[in-house]
Amino acid sequence: MTDQPDVITKGTYGSAVTVNISYGKDDAIQWLESLEAPFPLIFADIEWLERSPNALNVLIKKKIPVGLLGKEGLSYEENPSYLEKEIASYEKMFKKKPLWFRTIDEEFPSSLRNALFQHEINALGSSVFWSFPEKTPRLGKGAILSVPYHREQQIPFKQIDALRASQPLHTVEDVLFGVSLKTKKYPQ
Repeated sequence: MTDQPDVITKGTYGSAVTVNISYGKDDAIQWLESLEAPFPLIFADIEWLERSPNALNVLIKKKIPVGLLGKEGLSYEENPSYLEKEIASYEKMFKKKPLWFRTIDEEFPSSLRNALFQHEINALGSSVFWSFPEKTPRLGKGAILSVPYHREQQIPFKQIDALRASQPLHTVEDVLFGVSLKTKKYPQ
């Protein structure tokens, strides 16, 4: 989506929720099963997906958009093969290359940005990060909210649902491209 290696952090229309998941068993699967469109973009850790084949099945069955959640940004400078292995694992699971990639710390060194650009994968950061126990964030125009669900830091799923119910939210693509359709009905 960019014409040079870059990180997308904000859109132009509405707001979107992204959820970074690297932990969870039955609770995560139940939450994924309960989701309704418009779905949040799920950034899934490959190791979590390998440990949770039922979560993978739900993501595929419901066609929930899934991006690749990577390690800390600097680890890709230390070992560039991490990215290749993660992309290969993602492709094996989903039968396609990821459209979106985010590091767990949202740090994107230039070598990582360049590698993602070569693979035609978009680096997506966020403009708002929700840390627990902060209040539910109010999202402005073009905001991309990052919600953590990790062993050491997690926003409860019922709070994510409350946020989704309290504000009009859109897909990441709608937020980035400003897709807004208005239709008029004419008499027959």
